[in-house]
Amino acid sequence: MDKLEKGRVAHYFRLLEHIRMKYKVGEETALALLHEVAEDLRVQAEQEGRGPVRETVEGEEPATDRQLQYLKRLGVMPEKGLSKQEASGLIDEALEKGASKGQSPEMSQAGNLDKSPDVEVEKI
Repeated sequence: MDKLEKGRVAHYFRLLEHIRMKYKVGEETALALLHEVAEDLRVQAEQEGRGPVRETVEGEEPATDRQLQYLKRLGVMPEKGLSKQEASGLIDEALEKGASKGQSPEMSQAGNLDKSPDVEVEKI
């Protein structure tokens, strides 16, 4: 399981726990509610002609515009609803992949060298 998949699984576990605590229900009920919410979001996204949508857990901060822009410069297309923590992990992963190929972080930006490589990135 790669880092992105692990992040998604962790996200669903946080949502499950959030539902259990907020609505004071058992695990089976919380799981059923989470399933219904996820299905509703998928249907809504399809009806609106969008791709899959994720909601962040209450209290989680969404990724900043700088993080999202930097991910795109690194060749990563971020999902909607990405949290700051998840964006930070994806940035690290993209930079590690570039380093493992013997490239500097700036060189791993897949053809986006005409943009300034010294962008400040908010990491947590």
